[in-house]
Amino acid sequence: MTRHPDLPDDDEAAAINADFAAGRIDYTGFFNDAGEPAPWPDDLDHWQPEKGEPVTIKPGEPPF
Repeated sequence: MTRHPDLPDDDEAAAINADFAAGRIDYTGFFNDAGEPAPWPDDLDHWQPEKGEPVTIKPGEPPF
């Protein structure tokens, strides 16, 4: 699988994670299960979105 061109390569992700760990940045774009900012995952190339049942919205119903 090829990484999306908008995503950093492994070296760039490692640099972002080092800056995050050192406190030079406080947001990487990822969050852990508790909703806190987290470093870039090591297995980003193998990540798949979680899939659930499709949501059926009735006509006139807000999508939230």
